[in-house]
Amino acid sequence: MNPDASSKLDALAAELRDVPAPLPVTDWATVAWTAAAIALALVALVFVARVLRRRGRRPVSPEAAARAALAAAEADALAGDLPAWGAHVATAVRVLLSARAGVAADRRTSDELLAALREQPSWRDRVPTLARIFDACDRARFGAALLPRDERAQVHAAAVELLQAPTESPA
Repeated sequence: MNPDASSKLDALAAELRDVPAPLPVTDWATVAWTAAAIALALVALVFVARVLRRRGRRPVSPEAAARAALAAAEADALAGDLPAWGAHVATAVRVLLSARAGVAADRRTSDELLAALREQPSWRDRVPTLARIFDACDRARFGAALLPRDERAQVHAAAVELLQAPTESPA
């Protein structure tokens, strides 16, 4: 072994012998209180993080949800995904009808929904348009070849027109 390295090791060993041992714990109550304080701080941190995460989620208005569904439908139409287009347009119309007509549109079939709307005087004149929209959406979802492009554009325009129509209070 190199004499120079040997002297360095001896010097390092001498320094290590001079390092005092950790102090023995004499008061376990202090350790317990410190651990409890750290645990409480972690619980508070998790609670604050959850509150802040929930605060970031704002409720979405029916019009905003319908607008988003129609935008997704437009993207689906450009991509050539007619089943997704039909699902998004039908979702947009159902969301609007739930909010504006006061019917549980998401829990009813298209025929049940149209029958319920026929009973409301303010919606009776829109039932044929809604029937055409639901029919086209069903054909797009279950038989995409049966829905011509121009009819799809007309149905999409009718759904957008429904979105832009003045809001009516639920009956």
